Amino acid sequence: MMPKCMVFFAMAFSVPLAEAADFHKTYDRASSGFITIFTWNGDIKLSGYDGRNVEVTAVKKGPDRDLVEIQDDSFGNHVHLFSKYLDFGRNNATVDYEVRVPKEIFYNQIYLKSNSGTITVKGVAGSLRLETVGRAIEVRDVEGMLMASSVSGDVKGYLKQTTYRSVLRFASISGNISVQAPPDLSAQVHLESASGRLKTDFPLEAKETRYGSGKFAFGKLGAGNQVLDIRSVSGAVTLSKKQAEGAGKAAK
Repeated sequence: MMPKCMVFFAMAFSVPLAEAADFHKTYDRASSGFITIFTWNGDIKLSGYDGRNVEVTAVKKGPDRDLVEIQDDSFGNHVHLFSKYLDFGRNNATVDYEVRVPKEIFYNQIYLKSNSGTITVKGVAGSLRLETVGRAIEVRDVEGMLMASSVSGDVKGYLKQTTYRSVLRFASISGNISVQAPPDLSAQVHLESASGRLKTDFPLEAKETRYGSGKFAFGKLGAGNQVLDIRSVSGAVTLSKKQAEGAGKAAK
């Protein structure tokens, strides 16, 4: 594996990582705050839970694992973590982060970035910015302001039923984007792919751009209380209806 490094706002949630952790810390964050995690090469997993503190666990891997440090610049209500490589000529190391945060808190800002690792987020509310270069992003059951973007990786979103006025944006340059939403989705929707396939189960008419081979679709679904924006330059864009739990079994 390649290296994982920079972390800006941190949180952790998995027992397997904690057992072999190179870094494990609990932050007292009973109120909203800021979380930044920046890693050069490594996965970042973030989830909401029923506790009251922010928990962060990190594990270093690879032959050069001793040449990377987990730098903690946290202060006040800011959790700020960064994977610092001591010798960029020897960077065959990764740093994986797992973070969990109190799910009842609406966070002022969460910024997670990995140049060559995957990012997964589940059950979190607030202003979220997620970035990768060559790997995938997966988002489940989030609310608030979301910007999830990958340069060449796929982006997946699984939306829950909500009345919160969320603004959710998914973007990739060359990766595919697929989003599943409740059948009664209420949102202002914009879908676009400059040169890839565009498909949706919702009553949105796909049209071709005036020039080139691009496709787009937009419209209001239900009361339109959310904004859902999905765009890829050369990848496929799909907005599908999420099947109700147990529906697949009942149909068999």
